[in-house]
Amino acid sequence: MHLTIPGYDVAGVVENVGSQVKKFGVGDKVYGDLNEKSLDHPKQNGSLVEYTAVEENLQALKPKNLSLVKAASLPVAIETAYEGLHRSAFSAGESILVLGGASGVGTPVSQLSISSATSRTAKQDLLKSLGAVLGIDYTKENIEDLPEKFDLAFDAVGKACISIA
Repeated sequence: MHLTIPGYDVAGVVENVGSQVKKFGVGDKVYGDLNEKSLDHPKQNGSLVEYTAVEENLQALKPKNLSLVKAASLPVAIETAYEGLHRSAFSAGESILVLGGASGVGTPVSQLSISSATSRTAKQDLLKSLGAVLGIDYTKENIEDLPEKFDLAFDAVGKACISIA
């Protein structure tokens, strides 16, 4: 019986390095992903363990201003945002509506594009700080009734069923 261990994001302190490792040393604080292509070739040994082996090219030194917990929350969210934009064939100059613009995946999408984004009232200032040209409070506005039209809707919530054309 083979056990699959869940988890892709990882952050921690390097305990040991292989003879080919050049970027990191014992004691370095790193973060990253266990999978180069999570959607295409996920590994069965996940990150929800006390110790794991990782590939050097999938890790980076943890920024000093982030805790290990916060650093561990970034890799898959950023990869999902990037991959979603890449697969959508979104290009410069197109307008994008980010549903859940203040969410884990929506935040990097809002940062990587000139976008309009939805969130609840308390997150409107965050949307503006991320660069959203239009913050839409979904608790007060129905996005289907907006006069603005968008070339792409990026659903970072996973529950949208709308028509924006």
